[in-house]
Amino acid sequence: RTWALMSTCIGVTHGSITAAVSLASSVLGPAVASASLALLFFSYAMTTLFFSTWLTYTLGLRMSIFWSLFLLCAYSAAFLVAAYAEPLTWPAAMIGGLLGGIAAGWSWTAQGLYFSRVTVCATEAPLAEHDKSDVHGASDIADSKQSDIPLENSVVVPNEDSKPSSSRTKRMKTNSWDEAKASSYLGGLFSSLYVGLEVVAKLLSAGLLIAAGVGPTFAIFTISAVLASFATLFLPTPPLANKELANQVTGGRALPGIARIRDQAQATIRLFLMSPVIRSIDSFYVLFGTTFAFGDLYLNGQIVSESLGVSAVGWLAAIVPIVATATSFPLAYTGTTTKRKNIGMHIGNLTFLTVGILAFSASATQLKDLGWGIAFVYVLLGIGRGVFETTGKSVIVDFFPGDAATPAYANLHTSSGLAFAIAFVIFEYIPQVAIGVIIFLVAVLSIVLTQIAFNAFDSTQKSKTLDVEDGKLRDQKRIVNMQYAKELEADDGSEIGQSVAEVANA
Repeated sequence: RTWALMSTCIGVTHGSITAAVSLASSVLGPAVASASLALLFFSYAMTTLFFSTWLTYTLGLRMSIFWSLFLLCAYSAAFLVAAYAEPLTWPAAMIGGLLGGIAAGWSWTAQGLYFSRVTVCATEAPLAEHDKSDVHGASDIADSKQSDIPLENSVVVPNEDSKPSSSRTKRMKTNSWDEAKASSYLGGLFSSLYVGLEVVAKLLSAGLLIAAGVGPTFAIFTISAVLASFATLFLPTPPLANKELANQVTGGRALPGIARIRDQAQATIRLFLMSPVIRSIDSFYVLFGTTFAFGDLYLNGQIVSESLGVSAVGWLAAIVPIVATATSFPLAYTGTTTKRKNIGMHIGNLTFLTVGILAFSASATQLKDLGWGIAFVYVLLGIGRGVFETTGKSVIVDFFPGDAATPAYANLHTSSGLAFAIAFVIFEYIPQVAIGVIIFLVAVLSIVLTQIAFNAFDSTQKSKTLDVEDGKLRDQKRIVNMQYAKELEADDGSEIGQSVAEVANA
């Protein structure tokens, strides 16, 4: 219930924003839309790099989700201002883009940490099966003063100071979830709710634009987003999955604001430099940002709106989340191991590769002549989006469990945000063929680097397994030597027995 509530709140808020992004170039005009969207994603990238972790741990997980979603409403409100005060279109679009980007970067980092903690807790004990006497709630670092307050209807961990009951021990032993299965299930649930609500928002945008116009349409979206953000105040805070990992992110101390910002940037950059997994998997997020910038700015603004009209943008844009939702179910069901998730990631890579081929092989006139047949490109974008929302996010939890996911998500969202921002700027000034070539080359690079990321992760896991087995073997040998020494000492108390015991202890 907790995860479904959070997914619904984020889905409603982001649905209104993605509807605005889809209509930006058609409603605001290409120049304003390009500048506003570039600022949106640039501020998004900078926030994930420098501020999001600091904000999340400073204000706490629940309040971070609330405030980030509330600020995100500013982008939808910018369209409302543009509809009723046309001279303010430029400043409203810029301010909305800036605040929306900051909010989005903060939101995704907080959501990623929430996802990671819930996933780890779900593997330790089944949800909603504990007696209140058996559990102890733990808040996150910023809420440490209230860490002894139980969390109603939330994911909980056992109190280390008390012994679990026999029935509870039995329930914990029968829990068959591992982290890959839990992240796949929760990722699929989030994707279906989040993307499904986006479908509703985009279909509503198409119908409301025809029936009521731009102003009332974005008034409804803005009000819905504000209400959804306030609903997150009812979310419980999941407990720390690993305090040591959290301390690695926060330094285990209350640092001044500037120092915490510096530490976040250093942690994010350090992870990028030291982890071949994060450097490689970054490529898929760059590919996602590049391809969807082509869809949001070029397809919506210069192909569909000119050939079919502005209202058609909403109908066709709704295809993306519909297909993504449909795709998320088989991806979540089959992606229960990292090997299967590797296949899912490559499905996304190949889908975006196909979009790139279409972009450089077909002219703008040919795309316009397709009429409603252009929908098949949106189907391809929907498949790629489904991979991004389901497999692309759950695999990060597998690679970087617990609070270690925080700098990992900061890395990936910085990469996708910068890719979006750069693409929104340059795609306005280069021909369609060049756009297609860029997408194609980034897709080829992502195919190679995604495989490298999974190979590096598998190698690390095998190394850890060997270390564990080697440690067990050393312990077994030590036990045998100790037993042998005790037998000798029991027989004759000889010096040999004593020396063997000393060697075994060493």
